[in-house]
Amino acid sequence: MQKKYNRYTLYDVPLFPSHQTGAPTYKLTHNLLAIFVGLDMLLLGIGITLIALSLVWMSAGLIQSMVLTREDLLAVLVLGGLFVATFLLSLPALLYTSSLSPVEEFSSTKLVVLNMTLCLDQVVVVLVGVIIWWRTLQERATFFQYWKNEDEDFRQSLEAKVL
Repeated sequence: MQKKYNRYTLYDVPLFPSHQTGAPTYKLTHNLLAIFVGLDMLLLGIGITLIALSLVWMSAGLIQSMVLTREDLLAVLVLGGLFVATFLLSLPALLYTSSLSPVEEFSSTKLVVLNMTLCLDQVVVVLVGVIIWWRTLQERATFFQYWKNEDEDFRQSLEAKVL
């Protein structure tokens, strides 16, 4: 007698974890987990660096404030905070998918939320990057507006700082 197969199985093996009987289990190997943890630490380091640099540059001098406005630095601060939040969100997702996990079966919802957060990170990085890039295209016009609108003392102090 010939066996009937449906489109979700191949040789009695389900093609998709959602078509298995019982809850699906996913386990990362130690090597793959080490790569994810390394990239996660890199994400945390970048987030902390963005936060620190934006806070330092907010109290910077005149010339720096002409190049990077307070809004640009606030956007970088939010981006750094989003990276740190993504790192904190990734810890449970990676823990429960590793071979070190204390539970045998789990829901993959944590990984889905982590992936959506990483996609949100990408969108925010592109938006902040495009905004800062667009403002750098208009730097000469911005500098000229500062130069035109200010008095002679401002011009002399600016020349003294540049030269």
